[in-house]
Amino acid sequence: MGRFAYFCPPISRFQQYSLGCTSAASGKSNRMKGVEQIEQTLHNLASPKRGHTFWGLVIVMVLASLLIWANHGTWLRSPNEVMFAKSSDGLKNYMTTAWFVQHDSSYVHFGGMAYPFGDHVLFTDNQPILCVAIKWWSQHVFDVRGQTIGILHLFW
Repeated sequence: MGRFAYFCPPISRFQQYSLGCTSAASGKSNRMKGVEQIEQTLHNLASPKRGHTFWGLVIVMVLASLLIWANHGTWLRSPNEVMFAKSSDGLKNYMTTAWFVQHDSSYVHFGGMAYPFGDHVLFTDNQPILCVAIKWWSQHVFDVRGQTIGILHLFW
């Protein structure tokens, strides 16, 4: 027995096979080369033993989606017509997001506050990552500036 034999947990035959360990008893090497290893991994993922796991995941995802739709279906149908924040600070966050996407020409400078100098976009609480993505999408792909608040509700 080796010096660290008591500290190493025993590993299964599958772990020996996938890690490329050598079996001391048989003296054979379980190493696989490139394509054979990928083929074995794909076979293990698609094996009938794992089929119940995949369909179980699909069933859980469908059930979760149905429960979310049942609980939040009213605002999911029209996310642009709902306001979650009931305070003035929440209204400010909505308005800075919409103003930044609609009117600012820069991706990092916000001109809707601190007149005449403006402010950096991070200090305005307007979700800059999502706002920059919406702004870029509106300028280069399809104009969605009118649905900024709805997109904010759905993705943030």
